[in-house]
Amino acid sequence: MQPFPIRFRQFIAECTEDYLIRYTNKGLYNRALKDMDKGITADYTWTEQERVQCTLSDGTICTLADTIEQSVCSCPSDKICRHILLAILYEQHYSILGTQQEDSEQTAEQEQKLSPEHSNHSEQPEQGFEWMMDIPLSVLLHSYTTAQIAEVDFRLSIKEKIHVTQDTLLTVRMELQQIEVSFTRDPDLTKALCNVRDNRVSLYKLEAILRYRALHGLEEQQLLEESSYPAPTSSSAVAECRKLLTDISQIGLARLPQTVMARLEALAITARSEELPNLERALRSIRGELELFFARHVRFNMNKLMNRLTETYLMLEAWEQDLTASQRAQLVGSFRSRYYERAQLQLYALGAEPWETRSGYRGITYYLYCPDDEEMYTYTDARPIYYESNTFHYDAQYNGRSPWRASLSMKQLAAGQWNFRNIKINRDRRISSAEGTRIERLDRVPVEQINFGHYQVEDPECIQQHTGVALFGYKKPRILLLTLDSIQHTVFDPSLQHLLIHATLQGGSLVTLVIPYHQEWKQTIRKLEKTAPEQMSSKMKVLVRADGQHLYPISFLKDTSIQHLKLDE
Repeated sequence: MQPFPIRFRQFIAECTEDYLIRYTNKGLYNRALKDMDKGITADYTWTEQERVQCTLSDGTICTLADTIEQSVCSCPSDKICRHILLAILYEQHYSILGTQQEDSEQTAEQEQKLSPEHSNHSEQPEQGFEWMMDIPLSVLLHSYTTAQIAEVDFRLSIKEKIHVTQDTLLTVRMELQQIEVSFTRDPDLTKALCNVRDNRVSLYKLEAILRYRALHGLEEQQLLEESSYPAPTSSSAVAECRKLLTDISQIGLARLPQTVMARLEALAITARSEELPNLERALRSIRGELELFFARHVRFNMNKLMNRLTETYLMLEAWEQDLTASQRAQLVGSFRSRYYERAQLQLYALGAEPWETRSGYRGITYYLYCPDDEEMYTYTDARPIYYESNTFHYDAQYNGRSPWRASLSMKQLAAGQWNFRNIKINRDRRISSAEGTRIERLDRVPVEQINFGHYQVEDPECIQQHTGVALFGYKKPRILLLTLDSIQHTVFDPSLQHLLIHATLQGGSLVTLVIPYHQEWKQTIRKLEKTAPEQMSSKMKVLVRADGQHLYPISFLKDTSIQHLKLDE
């Protein structure tokens, strides 16, 4: 580290007009200049604590450091005041300390390179910021925690408009967030200025410089992701699960004892204790399928059981491979996702779907679309019901109040258009119910006027392209929007316990919508079965969940109205 006198002179030289105005404001800067013009003088004294004491002629005492943040004043102000600005400007104009310090070749060279006059006239504004591209990513991330890097990585995944200006500072403006970060020529991120003053300032600075680097062609996404994930530890549950799945495959269903249910439950508990959420969910899903088998239930499906066994075994095999940190973290999953705040998000309600899993969970998932970034967001109200004391009634939850406003029910939310402020979402665009989110009602736009981007599908052959799932990486959307020209006929298949709705798409192709029978919505199924096709609306949109070869309808939409098939009467 350089001696304090040199660092201090560098600091004084870097305090250009742009820098001081952006750090404080133009009014305060002008007041400091007027005070100097009125004849206020300053006297400087070097101290032993790497500080400079400045005594102004009006009696005010300022203690200056080699950063503006560490400088303090004896006046009552709890922020950077005009006295500190005056102390800096007076030294710039009269160089009192320069006459007190012995000249040396090194000091003279530093002053010539960093004096304000030299910076403003000898050097072009476009030069001097090369460090923003040259500094290694590891150096930028050194002072940030894994959680902070993960949040910045998430923020970078959101579309943003960038505007860059250069004068004595280089300013990166993120238009949608209304955040401005100004960088100095000194390769130090902590010296950058931000127009937003909150506890995320350090994150805004890192986000701004990374967006600037990406704008100029630096590909750092993978390196950033690797720094965002902690390395998962090894697990004893993996070997035990592999042995259990091998036993199930070798014994076969015909001779499989029911004691396997207890083994699956015990391993699921072990997976939870070892923080392996994906493995726990897989084991509970297999247990749910076997419950149907032992009960000789009509809903038992051999193919589903085999798929779950295969997927789980492949998961265990992948665990033994040489994976990157992000791949291993994705394989492990998480019990509680990290949620990050967005200042504003406009969302258009598209559907609400009740569900129940074989692993013992019940819930309702609400689908909301953002026209600005053309992405689907979800909010899920769910809880485990494998404990006797836990219950989940669809009607009660659907008509219950929303977590963001007591006067707003979830039923109302699922039929409107909303502006969320300070909303928290995770990487999968799931919405948090955390307090602090504000919600405003907007006039609902007719569904026909909205561009649904890649979620809108007109060709049945394209549907399968949206249902492919990679073991690692981005999962393609399974929620799609179809435009129905007409309903041909409905029929209930007693062998499959499914209601089948045969319809024609706008392009003339035929599709079949499948509604599995369930005691909770048998009235809806009977009503749809008895309704003549000509009584149903034509030229409407339907939100569907694509799973394999089947399309499961969630809601019908037309103009500004919406009907959730399993929840609305």
